[in-house]
Amino acid sequence: MTVNCRGAAWVTTALASCLLSSAAFAGGYMGVSVGESRIELGKPSFDTNFDAKKIDLKDSDIGMKVFGGYRFTIIAVEAAYVDLGKIEGAQGTFAEASGFSGFGMLHLPLGPASVFGKVGGFIWQNEASLGQLVDEDNKFKDDGYDLAYGVGVMFGLLDIDARLEYEYFNVGKFEDVSLVSVGVSYTF
Repeated sequence: MTVNCRGAAWVTTALASCLLSSAAFAGGYMGVSVGESRIELGKPSFDTNFDAKKIDLKDSDIGMKVFGGYRFTIIAVEAAYVDLGKIEGAQGTFAEASGFSGFGMLHLPLGPASVFGKVGGFIWQNEASLGQLVDEDNKFKDDGYDLAYGVGVMFGLLDIDARLEYEYFNVGKFEDVSLVSVGVSYTF
């Protein structure tokens, strides 16, 4: 019985410590992140007369985002404007995407650091061109709303947090759109 009581007391103390330490980081925040975005354009859905293997639109570019949110103890909400950059392929082909994201986040505090996961939505717009591969109108634009999610780690000192994160965005006909970034935020 004594071992079980000590174990329960230790677990209760650890959980209370995590919640109290995360309360010190509670509040509104805003920041910026920059990193490498990956974009892959899938085969266009409209009927065209060309060899789809000539489309080599799977590349990376510099992506960035401006974000803000509010962190309650271990739960947070966050919104951001995300620019995923532009990739270019052969014969005038290109693809680009950007939009606004909104996430619910869950933080696991580990002292001055925390790991987090987030899930939400992405209101996106994209533009792509098949360049000289087809004779018809070769540019297309699209917009929509899809699922987005991410994971990351944060390290805080005073009111400044540094973060490293991976985010994945569903963007219409694009097959793969993601952003690995480093950033800094200020809690006020």
